[in-house]
Amino acid sequence: MGREQPGRRASFHIELPIVAETTRDAARGTETYAGLSPKMRIIVVDDEPVFRNTMFRALTADGHDVVLASNGQDAWQLIQSTGFDIMFADLSMPGLDGQSFYRLASEVSPDLAKKLVFVTGDTTSTEANEFLTMAGNPVLSKPFDLNEDRQLIGTIEQSTS
Repeated sequence: MGREQPGRRASFHIELPIVAETTRDAARGTETYAGLSPKMRIIVVDDEPVFRNTMFRALTADGHDVVLASNGQDAWQLIQSTGFDIMFADLSMPGLDGQSFYRLASEVSPDLAKKLVFVTGDTTSTEANEFLTMAGNPVLSKPFDLNEDRQLIGTIEQSTS
């Protein structure tokens, strides 16, 4: 509001989120987070390192087992060898983009394609919107609130159990 004046005090109000309670299952070596989905195996496919790392930190803090891939080709190879409960994939990536990724998953198994969540910053493109409507999969628009991400994971987890 005004200029800094030496010798004057400043005060700050900081709000931090409440951390979920955890219980440790020593036999399984896992932690359960109160109010959050049980541990799931998740892959995040995005060519933006900042986004990938943010998702990794948030999802692992929630107790999930998270694998990162910077492109669709690497992700597809990982999916062939490892099962995932949820796959977050950027709609627009060089090489194997989200649409191609979805088509491959659909060819292999409709159940696999249902595990795909599209992440996009392009919600104005007619082509992107037509594809997303046709696919019918969940979509997170960048930027999004991590609580949206958590709610979506909970919804997917309930529909697959």
